[in-house]
Amino acid sequence: MPTLATTYSVSIENHATYNASLAIYQVDPDLNDPNVLTLAWLVKPSTSGSTTNFTWEVEYDFYWAEVDIPKPGTTVTSSAIREADLSSNNMVEFSHADGGTYQFSQAKSGPKSNILYIHQDKTIIVADNAYIGIQMDNKPVVAVKAQPNTKTEFTPHPTYYLVYGKIQPGEIIDTSQYADVALKLKFDEVTSHSVTLSEVNQFHLKS
Repeated sequence: MPTLATTYSVSIENHATYNASLAIYQVDPDLNDPNVLTLAWLVKPSTSGSTTNFTWEVEYDFYWAEVDIPKPGTTVTSSAIREADLSSNNMVEFSHADGGTYQFSQAKSGPKSNILYIHQDKTIIVADNAYIGIQMDNKPVVAVKAQPNTKTEFTPHPTYYLVYGKIQPGEIIDTSQYADVALKLKFDEVTSHSVTLSEVNQFHLKS
């Protein structure tokens, strides 16, 4: 029988002074690309006095998207995906297809497990603004501009950050904007957290 995926969750009690959205984004500590786009991964509207719950499973896809304006505020949605896992289907080829679009090959085993590989071949056209990345639980996490003859590796042991603001799902996040207010969430030995957003609009980790 297949192994059931672990379910993770975060519950947030909102006591903020205004209504906005709660959002979680991820940072891959091993993705050393200064041009990587961090996306608002999980987003839900939230009102003061309410409790918001996020739940997810660690299931991956490769995806690509066209991003004409790669700046904070732009929303990224996947154009096509390829299912992935961290062992037998963790590498794909990405190429320019006939007809002007882009495509992934069938996924196969990469050189190492626990790394997701996207190999971009010589047909990639930089001016097309094709971006590649990974999804978790069917939602884009990060995006990197595709380049010809380039290999990009994603190492899935992310750091999670919780923020509050006027944010849309898939929106490009300027992480420096939230450096002083984002709550860092670790799931090294736990699968759930309980958080309070206080009356002065600050996060506090309860458990």
